[in-house]
Amino acid sequence: MSVRREIGKLLVAGEVVGGVGRIEDQPLLTAALEAGEVGGFYLGYPHFLGPEEARRTVDKLQSYSPLHLFIAADFESGPGYNCAAGCAHFPYLMGLGAIDDVEVTRRVGEVTGRQALAMGINWLFSPCVDVNLRADNPIIGIRSFGEDTTRVAAMGAAYVRGCAEGGVLCTAKHFPGTGNTVADTHVGVAQDVGDLATWEEKTLPPFEAAIRAGVPTVMTGHAAMPFLDDGVLPATFSRRVLDGILRERMGFRGVVISDHLGMGGAAAQIPLTERCVRAFEAGCDMLLTPFTPDVVPAFEEALRTGRFTEKRLRASIERVEAARRRIAGVECGAISAQDQAFAFEVGRRSGRVQKGTARLPVRPGEFGIITQWRDDEAQYFPREPGVLSRLQHSIRAVDPAAPVVNVSRACPPETHAQAMEALSGVRRVVFCAIVKHYAADPYRGGLSAGTVRLLRTLAQRGHEVVLAILGSPYVCGQVQEAAVAVWAGGDTEGCAAGALEALFGQPVADRPSSTRDGRG
Repeated sequence: MSVRREIGKLLVAGEVVGGVGRIEDQPLLTAALEAGEVGGFYLGYPHFLGPEEARRTVDKLQSYSPLHLFIAADFESGPGYNCAAGCAHFPYLMGLGAIDDVEVTRRVGEVTGRQALAMGINWLFSPCVDVNLRADNPIIGIRSFGEDTTRVAAMGAAYVRGCAEGGVLCTAKHFPGTGNTVADTHVGVAQDVGDLATWEEKTLPPFEAAIRAGVPTVMTGHAAMPFLDDGVLPATFSRRVLDGILRERMGFRGVVISDHLGMGGAAAQIPLTERCVRAFEAGCDMLLTPFTPDVVPAFEEALRTGRFTEKRLRASIERVEAARRRIAGVECGAISAQDQAFAFEVGRRSGRVQKGTARLPVRPGEFGIITQWRDDEAQYFPREPGVLSRLQHSIRAVDPAAPVVNVSRACPPETHAQAMEALSGVRRVVFCAIVKHYAADPYRGGLSAGTVRLLRTLAQRGHEVVLAILGSPYVCGQVQEAAVAVWAGGDTEGCAAGALEALFGQPVADRPSSTRDGRG
């Protein structure tokens, strides 16, 4: 087999936004596929309408390649993370952490893996086993099982076992940890703001637990770790971190894949081909990268000039091919109605009262509603408007006469007077929103300044503000003037049901997964 084809096996192509695009419009990519010089694909965004569309995309990709391709997707909240309908949509991992039941988490992993396989997707870039050590972390947040290291380790290991039962590869990410940062690596450079003792005690154990559970792949993180390797930014390019710690100290023998090398935090000042070579030199086996035909020649030149040896290349190829054999013989997965019912119940169970239990339930005749719509994100999260509509409709059904105010995510000051006038006759204001952490979010996984100002002004004018949040529990910390806060761990129908139960029914036990006031 040619060296070019061997090198190509190490490449997982795809964009964070846009995925693989229209394959038929990319002749250089199809030529590389047909030559066996691409090892796999990352489907990324935008999302699919349903499992059938995902399957057609996968089959189209596979039809070009002589290899059994790795087909990867995030599926961080189940298949519904990437599909608009027709599959299970679970809470984010922080919602699973709130439930704190390893059997539930194991089953979520199994269902997610089995349904992914039904779509032809054989590799999940999940679970995120970063411990979210900062409420102001803009990119991990609800993607983590929580802030408690022991819980994150137990939940992560359970998820890994479930994925194995579901028949797919899964990935512990983002090694050596991105939970103690205050910057988004999708946009720019991030650095762990802690120290070695904190990393050893709080950040590292979930990765160790995932390895003990048999996780087949580990994804690197782009955060800098000056206390681990003060000469290298980011960790993806640190041989001391990947070879020295992950391989030698921790004994990991599976596939190491880089986080996306097109991200702003991946040494963006360096050409993409050089980023790929440096990540490989540091210890990555596979490179998650935008496709370019220049990567393979860059690797050939690096091999020719001695930047790495043929033995080093062969070691990565052997690990990659062992992973490929693991998925090649797995039977096709399945999607069942029972899975959907289970996903709904898991979402419902994630509902929590964070603050103001004694002031609940909310009763008819005393409240108005503010609903915050995220129109700018609808192209990436197509389920959201329907879920938020259900939440608003169900709250209003308790009191059809309740005034309703709709605001944008920016919630500019010029809209505040109209909102306050519409709500002037009610004592309580229920604020409904989906707030979550995702790449390059301009509001860093929180509320906009305009939204915070409106809610604080309402509280100052004597209204009792009630937060009903799907997604992030940290919103409560942004609006400490709120008298009541209920939260559910994701943007699903089940999570909406859990938030409604907390507002109007018998409140869920006052035991949030992470923080009671959003401040850690």
